[in-house]
Amino acid sequence: MSNTTMEKLWTREFILVILLTVLAFCAISTINSTLSTYIVEQHGGSSLQVGLVCSLLTLSALMFRPLAGYIIDRWGRRWTLVAAILLTAILNFAMLLPLGLVGLGIIRFAIGIPFSINTTGINTLTSDLIPENRRAEGFSYSTIIVMLTALVGGPNLGFLILEKFSFSVLFIIAGVFAIMAALVLLIMRFDDIKSPDILISTHSLIERRVVWFALIMGITFFGWPGMLTFGPLYAREVGFASGSLFLIVLGVGLVTSRLFNKFTADARLVSFSGAFSLAIIMCGHVTIGLTRTQIGFLIGVGLMGIGYGTLFSIVPAMTIEMVEAQRRGACNATVIFGQDIGAYLGYYMFGWVAQLFGSYSSSYLVSGIFMVIPIIIFVLVAYPDYRKKKKKLLSK
Repeated sequence: MSNTTMEKLWTREFILVILLTVLAFCAISTINSTLSTYIVEQHGGSSLQVGLVCSLLTLSALMFRPLAGYIIDRWGRRWTLVAAILLTAILNFAMLLPLGLVGLGIIRFAIGIPFSINTTGINTLTSDLIPENRRAEGFSYSTIIVMLTALVGGPNLGFLILEKFSFSVLFIIAGVFAIMAALVLLIMRFDDIKSPDILISTHSLIERRVVWFALIMGITFFGWPGMLTFGPLYAREVGFASGSLFLIVLGVGLVTSRLFNKFTADARLVSFSGAFSLAIIMCGHVTIGLTRTQIGFLIGVGLMGIGYGTLFSIVPAMTIEMVEAQRRGACNATVIFGQDIGAYLGYYMFGWVAQLFGSYSSSYLVSGIFMVIPIIIFVLVAYPDYRKKKKKLLSK
């Protein structure tokens, strides 16, 4: 067996970047999960105001995402991430100020800017640190840990803090998480890839070679609000007292995806694994949409956890192989930009369909039907394009 095959994945830096990711996401997800409660209890906000304020982070992240990739490619990973993470801490602490809903909305919009840099930059740094021949495996581990933190650990921790303390303590703890993340980044040792001579342009903002994958992720993310925002609401609709069981089953699905991700280690099975993950996500949405029962909901959520966990290990590994190292920031920003657009439109699609048919189950069913499109694009267009561009890059 060659030395390349035996190249180590769990290095000091890979472990530290996982810790960095967990801390950075906890700095956001602990507040995200409790913000609606804060708006209602502390400001007497309506459901419309909750939706408006909560969506401002997504909107600003969407607007700033392409520029985030350019900043990371030009000035490197370390100091752009340190600045963005510390800005996140400052904005979390700023929520301690006596703010009205307008002031809170301004902070939420502002925090979307460092959030776009954090998510793009950490993903790019992770791709730098994972050995080339173990990218699918490396992204599998990092994806599962990130999603468990963002979707399960962080939200539950936020609610736990509120049970014991107050919103002020929550904002302080979230800010401390961000400071700890910056400290972890500062002690890491890595070659900081940067291209200080690149000028801002359409080419430097968008990586056109991965546009097909950005489109796939965008359409797939139409259904993403069914995981985060509408999942707990639909859990109550089918008779659950809270969304805690929903989060547990989602976590089990994400962990289970690691078993399926072993297939992605074999390059010959990448096409099958990509189509499989998209099909599993589709089956999850359709199961929820058609059964309209508690058991159907839990099975569907588990399938979506497996599907998304598998997809997030495949797409980053494939897209990184299509571009040069100095273009990884733009590459990741382009793919995540597609996710941002899909999720943002998905909020409106879920709400509109649910209002039209009187149940969130209809929204899940429509999302499942839409999933036919990314499956077709992946099999017929994106995967063949990936093989061609990877081969061209290797021949340089």
